[in-house]
Amino acid sequence: MRTLLAALLFSVFPVPLSAQPPAREQPEALKSLDWMVGSWEGTSWIEFAPGQRRTNNSLETVQSKVGGAVLLIEGFHKGKSPGQDGKEVEVTTHDSLSMLLYDGKAKRYRFVAYTARQGYGDFEAKLIDGGWQWETASPAGKLRFTITHTDKDEWFESGEASEDGKSWHKFFEMTLHRVKSRSRISFR
Repeated sequence: MRTLLAALLFSVFPVPLSAQPPAREQPEALKSLDWMVGSWEGTSWIEFAPGQRRTNNSLETVQSKVGGAVLLIEGFHKGKSPGQDGKEVEVTTHDSLSMLLYDGKAKRYRFVAYTARQGYGDFEAKLIDGGWQWETASPAGKLRFTITHTDKDEWFESGEASEDGKSWHKFFEMTLHRVKSRSRISFR
């Protein structure tokens, strides 16, 4: 009977149990980011080319899952864009669902993201004082995103680009405030 039960478990859960870090290790690893849990709204700007800055209304919702082992992050941003008739219309500029977790086996943080525009990405994340950051490659070089918690209980995020990995210029910035009640959010 035990052999049958073990065979069933391994057929349903193909990942070896030894590949998963101990549950006690994961929540401690993310404890410094507990400030992120909740709903946040504010504004952001992005500048793809000098002088072509676009602003967005931004919403981020973060939930602690699996006993604190995973932060589930949903991002949704809207901005103005020229419509077919030349008038500006509101469009979705960013729609994402991500997870931030600690990989105990590899002894590193992972940021696993899926966005409507770029699709899937799996990045190494690094904890920094008051927050965390991750980097990714782009056709023009590297991109680095940094999220920190301010003394005013704000979520501050910046995005920087670099062609050589040494000199960086900011192309994105977002400041969000904690939402006390979800009833006033009308992003969707």
